[in-house]
Amino acid sequence: MNRKTNQISLVNEYLNKNKSKFNKEIGETIKEKKREMNMTNKILSDRSNISQLYLSQIEDGKYNISLLKFITICNSLEVYPNEILEEFLFGCKENEDRFFYISKKNKNMSRNLIDYIKENIKCDYKFFKVEF
Repeated sequence: MNRKTNQISLVNEYLNKNKSKFNKEIGETIKEKKREMNMTNKILSDRSNISQLYLSQIEDGKYNISLLKFITICNSLEVYPNEILEEFLFGCKENEDRFFYISKKNKNMSRNLIDYIKENIKCDYKFFKVEF
C-alpha cells in the first residue's frame, strides 16, 4: 500500500470510530453557517422542510444526518456541501480551484497572485487548510 492510500485509510478509520464527534462537528458547522446568515431555527427548518426539534438535534450532533437532509439544509443555507464537509475530506483534486475558493474571502488578494501560487506550489491538502 502506498503512503497516500495509508493516509486515506487512517482518516476513514478515524471518522468511523468517531461518528458522534463527526456528527457534532457537522452540526456545529451548520449552526455557524446559520448564524452567518442571521437565520433562526424556525426559518432554516421551514426552508429545509424539517422540524425545529430535528434541526436542533442535528446541530447538537445527536443524529447521523441523511444525505437528503444534508443537501436540503445546504440549499437552505445557500452553501455548497463542500463548504461544510471540507475539513473532513482527504486530498484535493488536480483541477479543483480550492485555493481560490478558500482565499476569495480576502478581497485584497488578487486572482493573479492566487493563480501564481497555485502554479508554483504542489497540491497539498494541509496547505489548503490555512485561513487567510
